[in-house]
Amino acid sequence: MLAGADSLHGMVMAYAQSVDATDLYVSPVFGAFDNLPPMMIQVGTEEVLYDDSTRVIKGIENANGAVEFRPWQDMMHVWHLLAGVAPEAEEGIAELAEYISTRT
Repeated sequence: MLAGADSLHGMVMAYAQSVDATDLYVSPVFGAFDNLPPMMIQVGTEEVLYDDSTRVIKGIENANGAVEFRPWQDMMHVWHLLAGVAPEAEEGIAELAEYISTRT
């Protein structure tokens, strides 16, 4: 079941509390994307924040940053927490580990 606009707004307000929801500390979508290190962004195609992820990626690319976008089919929010249960979680973690090990 997808959350409706009213319930999503309520979730944002519960998270942000008294801070403006467009504050970069509430959402990186509103941050600056210049001078960032190279990064990989993994996001599930069923992630509630999928569109925010693509906005961040575009912001990084527009700032001439290096970003590798890895959408994972049918994965949901924080699917990596299913390590030991779902093979996709293990694969995603391994992909991130490989990315980090080749750059450090």
